[in-house]
Amino acid sequence: MKKFLSLALIFLLVACQGQRENFASFFTINDVNNIKHDLFLVDENGDKLVVPFYTPFLTQIQNNYFKDLNQADKENFTGDFLFDIQYCNALFDSGYRYMYQGKILNNLYIINQSYGSNERLEISKNLYDILTLGVNLTIASENRFNLTIGALSDLWQNERNSTNPQDPTEDEVSKALTCTANDKNIKEVVILEEESSKYYVTFKSLKGCNDQVRLSLGAIGKGYAIEYATNNAYKNYTLPLLINGGMSSIKTTESYPYGNSKWSIQFINPLALIDFNGNHNMYEVELDLEGALNLSTSGDYNQFFINSEGKIRHHIIDPRSGMPIDTFHSVSILSNNSTLADAVTTILMNTTSVDEANEVLSNLESFFNGQFIPFYMVEKNHKIQFYAPESLENEVHIISGNDIIYDFESELVFF
Repeated sequence: MKKFLSLALIFLLVACQGQRENFASFFTINDVNNIKHDLFLVDENGDKLVVPFYTPFLTQIQNNYFKDLNQADKENFTGDFLFDIQYCNALFDSGYRYMYQGKILNNLYIINQSYGSNERLEISKNLYDILTLGVNLTIASENRFNLTIGALSDLWQNERNSTNPQDPTEDEVSKALTCTANDKNIKEVVILEEESSKYYVTFKSLKGCNDQVRLSLGAIGKGYAIEYATNNAYKNYTLPLLINGGMSSIKTTESYPYGNSKWSIQFINPLALIDFNGNHNMYEVELDLEGALNLSTSGDYNQFFINSEGKIRHHIIDPRSGMPIDTFHSVSILSNNSTLADAVTTILMNTTSVDEANEVLSNLESFFNGQFIPFYMVEKNHKIQFYAPESLENEVHIISGNDIIYDFESELVFF
């Protein structure tokens, strides 16, 4: 069997109209620690811990800004954005503990450690808000998204990281499912309370689970951090921003400030990352839009292995069955909120058809009072059908030019 892990975490690419030198400046976030704000990764004894190549949200977040700033504003702008991302990462990290301003930070790791103890932990408003959203998403999606999916995620991740990955056994999946709450009982397990402008969580035992329930914010943590940091930066500096969240999510604050004012987004051809033995164009479909936007993509071509039956086993696990679903190669969502866009792509990857996905999408729009514009990639007869809304027929097109080397594998389907 073959095991694949895309080293470049690329789901989609932003190619701005005009020349690259039009960018005023950019910076990337590669460190989870922040000396200025006294935020550090620590071990069980509270001593500083060094984990090589450990970046916020296990990816590379890049901030591109299109305005000349004086040195003081530049330092404040970059420093504030950097810390907002690092602080959210520390709060949402389920794998490590952190020290913040001389105290152990009550983060997701600490909450998971408290499982079943009935300990009432005081937490930050950021963590309270995202846990509340996670509970609501679990309910609204009818368990296609699940805040308590940690045991299932760890089970499959251990297989992907092994030298000879295999599907977990039915017994292993069943055991992990018994330690996964659902949309009917999640509010009995994750108790969230607000009192006098303070926020608390109690992580109670799940009936039938003989191991441990583990919370995971992997599907929404990065989107929340980008939304939070970008909104703060724009409020304070009001400048055009393009945020690449590991290239699986993109957020802009205004239209592109040069040329025709449009952002040009190229969607990756999934076959180029799945079939290493074939001849595939890396990008074949492009979307041109102006204004502020949030675009998120989830796909099966990153963090996957191919099992003994030749099936792709990707990292998005259906909490209802404990198995990945192979309907879509990818789902992308345009929304006015980065956090929800990330969540919705995960939810729709756990559907079995375009019709079901659109029905679920309609329910989510009603629940969250928002608008989500979907794009689906489906493989049929070794070709990629790219589904896009009819309302964007003039904005979505097949790419032409020197980047196209091989025969096209994509076709547009508007609905």
